[in-house]
Amino acid sequence: MSAIYDSWERLVDAVLLREKLRYLGRIDSRASSESAGSFRLAEPPTESTLNTQKLGYKFTHRHLLKATGNFSDENLIKRGSSGDFFRGDYPNFTFLFTRDNKILGPDSNIIVIKRIDLDLVGNREAYLYELDFLTKVWNVKFFPLLGRCLEKENEKFLVYKLMPNGDLSSSLFKKNVKNTDGLTSLDWITRMKIAVGAAEGLAYLHQECNPSLVHGDVQASSILLDDNYEVRLGSLSQAGAQQSGHHNHDDWESDKYPLGTPEATCANDVHCFGKVLLELVTGKLVDPSLIVDEDLLEEVWSMAIVAKSCLDPDPKRRPLMTHILKALENPLELPRAAQTGYKAPDSSTASWTAAILLNILPQLEPESST
Repeated sequence: MSAIYDSWERLVDAVLLREKLRYLGRIDSRASSESAGSFRLAEPPTESTLNTQKLGYKFTHRHLLKATGNFSDENLIKRGSSGDFFRGDYPNFTFLFTRDNKILGPDSNIIVIKRIDLDLVGNREAYLYELDFLTKVWNVKFFPLLGRCLEKENEKFLVYKLMPNGDLSSSLFKKNVKNTDGLTSLDWITRMKIAVGAAEGLAYLHQECNPSLVHGDVQASSILLDDNYEVRLGSLSQAGAQQSGHHNHDDWESDKYPLGTPEATCANDVHCFGKVLLELVTGKLVDPSLIVDEDLLEEVWSMAIVAKSCLDPDPKRRPLMTHILKALENPLELPRAAQTGYKAPDSSTASWTAAILLNILPQLEPESST
């Protein structure tokens, strides 16, 4: 088992170094510039075409000002590229229904308000994409939207339920974040739970939505955690639909746009998810609070394998989110398949293990099904 751990540690170090060098040198991710198999994101919608009735309760600007103390710095949670987030106290909100018909409890008068300044460059398009996304996606793995306030011309507000455990970034990197006294360190079981939950949400966007959707901002700070550490994906500032409703595997994986550009693709989502997995495994810097039992080391190794597969510089070689989800739900299968050269227990397992391991062990060829 120590050999597996040593290999995993070298793998993580090498991948993190590669990503750092690529970022510093702005190295192209070898995404093809040819457009034969690529897709374009759908054009942003207009406010007149959006069904705002699907956006929950209609808050007034006056009430939001009161709830946040005129959006005081004291109530500022964080500043984001697409808007600033504020904590608000809304006592009359106790028994309001959420969009999934759940009643907020008696201590649920604390809300989160996202303030979007449309005068800032790029924010209007991001805001329209976000509203379009929120009217189309209604899934338990996403940040629970409670309502909106759209009455002002150049300033819009979205209201969400407060997530008691904040975001993943705050829990992983508490030394770099203020006001984390109430946050506990994440044990390995919780980290696996978070990885699976985030994969479920992204797989839903990529493979279950029609047309397929991309998140566009997958990172630890956009993975929110409720009181049971269930994942709620947020920060959908660049979410958009693919132009075509149905696609094959090659179309989906073609990545016309290099990493770091505003245009989002499913393959870029996968790449960013790989970075999140590495952060879960390592705490970015080796996290001394992550103590893994001997019998869980294979799960750690498995997550590192999945992360490496997601981070392949060639978008065409990155696995589907459905394959990633299978790997995280069955973490013991990957190390076993790696040791036996893709010999998985059954045919249903073989497909996703091969998809992941082809990236890690290119010298091996999957066994023929004939």
